[in-house]
Amino acid sequence: GWAAGRGMGTAAGNTFIGAQAGRGTTSGGLNTALGERAGFTNTTGNNNLFLGNRADAASGTLNNATAIGYLASVTANDNMVFGNSSVIGWGFGTAPTAGNAIVVGSTSAN
Repeated sequence: GWAAGRGMGTAAGNTFIGAQAGRGTTSGGLNTALGERAGFTNTTGNNNLFLGNRADAASGTLNNATAIGYLASVTANDNMVFGNSSVIGWGFGTAPTAGNAIVVGSTSAN
């Protein structure tokens, strides 16, 4: 996409797909950003995954961090964020049901 990975200097092993995806990455490596402006804030972070339009990190130096979904923002190393503040339910292996915030298989929790 347009300007994807534009800032890369010594960065290696990155995959950026989408307009301005990974644009700020200068020396961070082994990152994947898929979506418009995905991973835009990352600069020197390594081993990160940003999947979805504007999925990003709160800091440009995070490592082993994952943000999945529109406007998802991961804030710490070794963490994963699914969705943004508008998401009210998550289903893993099944669709979320009314009244349950998280559903994994046949087990649910609020």
